[in-house]
Formats: sequence, structure tokens, C-alpha cells
Amino acid sequence: MVFQQKGEKTVIEKKVMFLQNSVQKEYRSRIAADREAEILNVCQNTGLTPKLLKQKENRLQIQIINGKTVLEFLHKTDCEQYSIEQMEKIIGMVCEWLKHFERHTLEKMGQTVVLDDLHLGNFLVCGDGIVGLDFESWSFGIPEENTANLLACLEGYSLKRHNLTENLCKTVRKIRNCEQWQKIENARIQKQLAIASRRLIRPLLKQSTAVIMIGGKSQRMKNQPKQELLWGGYSFQEHLLFCLDCFDRCAYSVQYDFDGRLNLEYWKDEQHQIGPLGALESILQHTQTPLVFVTPCDTPMLRREVIAKLYQELDDETDFCIAKSCDGKQHPLCGVYRKRMLSVVRQSIAQGNRRVMECLRQAKGKEVWLDEALSGCLMNVNSPESYQELQQNFKPVYKQMF
Repeated sequence: MVFQQKGEKTVIEKKVMFLQNSVQKEYRSRIAADREAEILNVCQNTGLTPKLLKQKENRLQIQIINGKTVLEFLHKTDCEQYSIEQMEKIIGMVCEWLKHFERHTLEKMGQTVVLDDLHLGNFLVCGDGIVGLDFESWSFGIPEENTANLLACLEGYSLKRHNLTENLCKTVRKIRNCEQWQKIENARIQKQLAIASRRLIRPLLKQSTAVIMIGGKSQRMKNQPKQELLWGGYSFQEHLLFCLDCFDRCAYSVQYDFDGRLNLEYWKDEQHQIGPLGALESILQHTQTPLVFVTPCDTPMLRREVIAKLYQELDDETDFCIAKSCDGKQHPLCGVYRKRMLSVVRQSIAQGNRRVMECLRQAKGKEVWLDEALSGCLMNVNSPESYQELQQNFKPVYKQMF
């Protein structure tokens, strides 16, 4: 991103408005805004990041920085418009930036910050220095993880110029010297797999709308809307929106008599009182994309790894992919559906069937098995007992795959 452009553009998880002397980011989820703001506040006046000028809920106003991304220099080097030696120097600057960033966050926060979304488009070359951008996705860890992420990032680019990747990785290994290379190699391989997975399913995500299903009377929760329940200081819907920011489009599915307020577009059930199958019909009717991902509002622990596994199993002949937990339980309300499923759903409703799984037997789909760790992400928090269990035994995990 070059902070010299004008106008407005929409990216996966936020809107960016370029103002006269600052840039305003508007996030879909307040969690993403707060996490970026935390890093910018910690690094205020260090020169490592732009200055945070103002925050209001999910909007951040940030200092404009003029420069070109490291990724732009890499492309020029790959096209032989820039020497490999010059590119090695820039990668060395990124390594030095990481060293200072790690030391500073360790001093101020008590732990080292690991940039889970580390890529060369998030570093601006400004004169003789580097400025880091975009800090929505980070976690606490060890410096070796940042080294592994940088190596995996470099190896993930399809560079044509001979030995360019190898030389740049040698530069990283030389400057980021440490005694725990086995840890780095293990983490690098895992990151490479994650990057490959993300690239594989990215076209499908761009053809999708993510839909949070808000239905039922929430009687066991004393009629309190489950999407508004708090966990770790944020509502369930905020947790889900943060998880779903890998989608360009997001909406809600609500009951026909819904009269609440939501921060995104919502679609009401077309037919009354026929449960989740009626909601699915409305979703498939309203969506303008060939695919939809659906999730209930009472699964705040949903992780992007679950989404990735579902999309990895999708092929042209598959009408749907739904999650199946390690205990054999099917989760039809956590799945990917093709819009062409609309006729099947309508036929099922016309036949008097209101069971989603019964409807799905009339189509061609897959049940995607999840291991024990990912199965736990689908816990339905729909009773006071399960809500208490969530509060006492689980903490939000913001370290994500994408």
C-alpha cells in the first residue's frame, strides 16, 4: 500500500479513506481496530510505525507515510530493474526493523509480538528507513517465529530471476542469526503450508458471502440476543466478524420479525417459523455470489482454519461442504453452500420437510471431518451453562491462519 493515493477503496477487512493529511481505516470488526491501535500506541514516536492520530470505535485515523512498499522493490528486482545487492540491502533493513520492533514490544508489553500476517507489502521504504503497516493480526511469541514468517513469505513469491529467493533468504538467515534454527524450520514449514492454503482458496473466498445466522428466540438465555453476549470484552458478533474478515462480503440472516439494529446488511426469512432451513432459503435467494459461508451467531470460538478446511474440500461438483466434529456430530449451519442449492431447499420445504440434514441428502455434498482442536471451535454457546463454561475455561485466540 502506498499512502500517496487518493479516493476510497475497499479491501478484505477494512475500508481505507485517504484524507488530506491522514488515512482513515474503518474496520468491519472493532477487534481488528483495537489490535492495530494497541501496536500503534505502543510504538508511538519510535519511527517503527505511523502515528495513530485518533480512534473512534472501529475507525482509526493514522498519519500518512510517503514511500514504496518492499514488495514493489522486489518486483522491480525480479524484472532486473533493480540489483539483487540493492534488494538484499532492503531485506536487511526489514530484518533490522524486526529486531527493533521485537525489543520495543518486549520492553513495553512484557512479551515479543509476532506478526502473523508478515508480508513485504506491509513494509514501506522511506528514505533510509523502514516503516511497518497493518497490525490487525498479531500474537505473542518468540523472535524465531517472525524469522520463520519472513522466510516463508520470501519463499512464497513466484520469482523468475535466478537465485533471487535463495540470496534473500541467505540474507535473512545471516542477519537473524540464532541458535534455534530447528524451531525456525518447523515454524517456516507450517507457515508455508498456511500460505499455500490461503492462495488455493482465495478465489473461492472472493466468490463468497459470509453470513452470520441470527435466529431463534434465545429462550434459554432469557431472551437476550446471543450475538450481543460478551466474551473477553467483545460481543459474539464482533468475534465472528473478526474471524470472517477473510471474506470481501458479509451479511446477517435474521428472522422475519427481527427489529433490532445491526452494523451490516441483513436478510429476513422469506417464510415464517420454519427454522434454519427457511433461513438458508432466504440466504441463497438474496446472495449475489455463487457461494455462501454460513455460521450461527452462538459460535464465537470459530477459527479461520475451519473455514479453510471446508473450502479446500469444495470442487465444481460439490453443492455443499459442512463441518463434522470428531465425535461424529454434523454441523450443517457451519458450512459452504452453492447458490444452486436454492432449488433443492425450496423443493424440500414444499415437501413439508424442515430438517436441514434431510434436505442435504437430496444434494451432492461433503462432510468435512475436524480434529479435536478444531471441533472445539464449534461449541454452541446457547445456554447459561455453556456461556459460563466459555467464560471460565476459554480465552479468545486471535492468532489466525490468514
